[in-house]
Amino acid sequence: MQRDDGMATLRVPPNAVQSEAAVLGCLLQDNAAFDVIGDVLKPEQFYSHQNRTIYAAIAWLILSNKPADAITVFEALKQSGKDDEAGGLSYLMDLTAYRISPKNGQKYAQLVAERAILRAMIEASDKIAGLAYEQSDLSVSDRLDQAQQAIQAVQIDGG
Repeated sequence: MQRDDGMATLRVPPNAVQSEAAVLGCLLQDNAAFDVIGDVLKPEQFYSHQNRTIYAAIAWLILSNKPADAITVFEALKQSGKDDEAGGLSYLMDLTAYRISPKNGQKYAQLVAERAILRAMIEASDKIAGLAYEQSDLSVSDRLDQAQQAIQAVQIDGG
């Protein structure tokens, strides 16, 4: 059977959705873990939109000196109209089943951040390829400058 080359190019971007869930479970169990996890992760580094939405709500509650457990996070999400896109209360309750220590939570957070960096590298390489293929009056030197900026943004932003 011949392989469809068009299908061979479809790939799932690097992600660690289970690690994202573990981080969220850790934070829901122990808000103090945000002291280390919050230094490693930003909401936009989550691959799963659902997990990103929940992490942003947890971070907002904790930074507002409010407790962040499944119920308070659900209420905050509901108040902002994001409870359905975050999977509702049942998903939040499922996350509490993750019994992750803050130390392990930090390791999972680092894995999530690393995968975000890999996705940013892919995005930068796509931009660079576009610059190379683009038919315009932009000089090669200017294209190289833009390519270097794209790579430096990954290094600076970390994803």
